[in-house]
Amino acid sequence: MIAGDLFDRAVQNTASSGFPLLVEVLQKMMNIAPIVAVTGTPTHDIDGCYKALQEINAEYSFTLIDPGKKYWLDNFGQFGSIGDHDLPEAQLLVLGCPEPSKEWFLRDKQIGKDESTQAVIDGMRQMLLGWGAIRREYAEIPCLFVYHGNVEGATLQNNQILPAGGISIGRDDLALVGADYYALGHIHLGQRIGDLPAYYAGAAFPVTWGETDQKGFSEAYLTKEGAAWKDRPFPHPRRKKISRIVGQSIGDEIDGFQTWLEIKADKTQATIINKESLLTELLAGGALDGSRVTVSVLPTETVRARHIQDSGRLDDKLNIYGANCGEPPSTTILEMANKLEAAARAAGTVGEGLHIRLEKICLRGAIGIYKGLGLDEIEINFENMDPGLITLIGDNGEGKTTLIENMHPYPGLLTRAGKLQDHFRLRDSYRDLYFIDEKSGNRYRAFLQIDGKNPSGSIEYHLYK
Repeated sequence: MIAGDLFDRAVQNTASSGFPLLVEVLQKMMNIAPIVAVTGTPTHDIDGCYKALQEINAEYSFTLIDPGKKYWLDNFGQFGSIGDHDLPEAQLLVLGCPEPSKEWFLRDKQIGKDESTQAVIDGMRQMLLGWGAIRREYAEIPCLFVYHGNVEGATLQNNQILPAGGISIGRDDLALVGADYYALGHIHLGQRIGDLPAYYAGAAFPVTWGETDQKGFSEAYLTKEGAAWKDRPFPHPRRKKISRIVGQSIGDEIDGFQTWLEIKADKTQATIINKESLLTELLAGGALDGSRVTVSVLPTETVRARHIQDSGRLDDKLNIYGANCGEPPSTTILEMANKLEAAARAAGTVGEGLHIRLEKICLRGAIGIYKGLGLDEIEINFENMDPGLITLIGDNGEGKTTLIENMHPYPGLLTRAGKLQDHFRLRDSYRDLYFIDEKSGNRYRAFLQIDGKNPSGSIEYHLYK
């Protein structure tokens, strides 16, 4: 069974895309046993991508599960759907659900965020109750349930627990189906869900260097007496990232791993580091093909943002910045700054500016958060944290920069190229930011509704005081 996200994106049927090889591998599998699947995330398993797989010529079939139908498997490996009046000599009942969409439950409804979340939860619970009724109807045979989506309490790749909210279902809700085995997809870390016979097999290959677990699959045995299962590892190696200061020994813990060696150095040291030589040393020490070496420049120059903020004149700000960066501004630059500031004052366009203190940020559909954490939505309430410095901790690619890039009320990102829409993936994406201007004491909410699904998608900007 394939619990969604067989694809990562749209592919062409060319040799370089790997699609012909995929078809060849699936054909070999289908000459041994039938395959059942549900579709995954729409941006991965695009509409129609499984159609070609359903037409593979093999001894057994490739069946894409319709959530509105019930399926059976007989002793001869034949697979089909159960009609209203026929009941074959079935040995296995198969039910399934692709990744749920809010559109299933909220079409033509104009309701708020909290109401829409509850409507999705209630809708999913009703669907699970329906599958549970079907399962009871065929209680004499074992049941397999294939599902692509989030289950609350699952562990993400960064070892954080998936919080409630968004489109996710609870363990108790999942248990309503009463299946003997639940094949789950969407979360990259292989794991069991509580004490249920429910398993995320995880990603077949590591998607980022933060995925350091051994990838594998689940082998399940379903009989009338119950279910048993085993974890089977794939042959490809695990990944490991190590960081070293210039001159520090690499160590011997790289043997048998695909290794990312990060060398930390100052600007001068970075120019003379021989990455090819270090990669050769890595491979000689037992690191496997696919390993790599990168250089990270240590931040030896610090810009004192508070001093700049407190300075009243533009030329003073430039002088502070230059002193801390080791590159003082030229006289010409300072003169130009004074002229610009004088012209702005004469026009009455000089203000105090915003001195923002963030209260809360909510993101939906941010690509960096989805790739890093597997979440469509994330919310951070800074008011619940103690005063002082707040540190974001996580592996590379887990969404820290995405959060920082969105911590302001302006319709763009701080450093990343492209339109804001390019960095969001859903038609109903948004950035919802609550903040205080500490100079005036005014509270603001900047809500940006973002169409990130369409290349020409729009942004609606709402600023509330």
